[in-house]
Amino acid sequence: MRQVSTPAERPLHRLFLWLAPLLYIAFALLTPPFQTPDEHQHLFRAWQLADGTLFAERRGAEVGGVVPGGLGKAAQAEIGSLAPHASHVRPLPERSWTSHRSTQAEAEAPRFTNFLGSAIYPPAGYLPQIVAVGAGRLTGASVETIIRTGRVLNALLAAMLIAMAIRLTPWGATGLFWIGLLPTTSAASATFGQDGLVIGGSCLLLALGLRMALARSWSVSSAALLGLVASFVTLAKFVYLPLAMVAGAPRVAGQWRWRGLGGALFVAAVAVLPAILWLTATAEIAVPPRPDLPPAGTRLLALFEAPGSLPQLLFNTFFAHGDKLWHSAFMFGWLNIGPVLAAEVLSLLALAAVLAGGAPASAGQTLDPWLRLWVAAMAVGVAVAVSLALYVYWTPLGATRIHGLQGRYFVPPAAALLLAVLPARGVLPRARAYVPLLLVGANITVLVTIAATFYRV
Repeated sequence: MRQVSTPAERPLHRLFLWLAPLLYIAFALLTPPFQTPDEHQHLFRAWQLADGTLFAERRGAEVGGVVPGGLGKAAQAEIGSLAPHASHVRPLPERSWTSHRSTQAEAEAPRFTNFLGSAIYPPAGYLPQIVAVGAGRLTGASVETIIRTGRVLNALLAAMLIAMAIRLTPWGATGLFWIGLLPTTSAASATFGQDGLVIGGSCLLLALGLRMALARSWSVSSAALLGLVASFVTLAKFVYLPLAMVAGAPRVAGQWRWRGLGGALFVAAVAVLPAILWLTATAEIAVPPRPDLPPAGTRLLALFEAPGSLPQLLFNTFFAHGDKLWHSAFMFGWLNIGPVLAAEVLSLLALAAVLAGGAPASAGQTLDPWLRLWVAAMAVGVAVAVSLALYVYWTPLGATRIHGLQGRYFVPPAAALLLAVLPARGVLPRARAYVPLLLVGANITVLVTIAATFYRV
């Protein structure tokens, strides 16, 4: 009888490098321009950075910069509004690109444009987009071409980061494979924003952190690489800082290793420094996305003055309304396409196959209960940090749950939690062989849904 090859028996990262770029690029090319959350905002910010302007400009309640008017015209034609984070901004199913499809990006005079949603983001998460804008300006490319080029470059870099994580992790490569081929990750990696690089960087940070946690001693080069990746992730998304602490598990393999915890604290401190410097530098131009809400400090103080309010908010958000949060991970476009139930089912079956298959035997490492608990705690820490950020910036006082949360925000902590619970020995090791097939099927169902939404004959 022919033996079925499992991921444990072949280089899993190579399989990922075959599948992920194809799926990511399919999302990048199939989804029309500006049909992902805040993509117009990210285009404006990337253009500003490519123009050599590091910091945005504040004009009253608006924060943005001077960019070609053709960019705003193209976005307006597609989504009907340039308002940042406005609830009425939704994609139009009918394609009407004649106004800008072949228009050069710089065809209209520059003008100040408000892009509050991305104006204070640092340049670290926009490197592929900056390259795309620079190349587009040199060649006189259309807005559409610039967006699609940036998407493809973003997709390729995100796939490389996750492949590196799968290759380097001493534990749970199949779990990271599942995270990397979730339709949520594929869609996020195929936009003009920075979510794909953040997810890829977070996976790599987890892989490096586990290697450091299981190592008997830290080398300077390993610590430097961990600090570099942690700096990138925290600079792009400060709330993911706890992931840098995975390397600092104080107890591993039955032994207390306080030196590792001290080293991880030092790495985390170094990693957070660029983020603090950037937040300080942009403090004067920062404008809350919802000016109708009280200041952030006031809201946090009110939250902690009532000790029971935070647990209640978290319970309502993740348990009472957890199904909505899960479904949002399978909603696409401006979160008005889906949820794609077939993709949900196939992704859950793939997750079941990952758990049933257990960690590949060839990994050569196991996680003791203390390390599992530590990694799970870091995952919970990230989830709470994300929730607090959205509470401060989006949630009205008196709300029974936290507003503004989306499933894609929780992909990095989900990766950490999956690594923490993955069994060393699966009840059905051969189930791992079906994980790629199930995930490819999940991605295809989403791609078909997107095509059916936007391309009508």
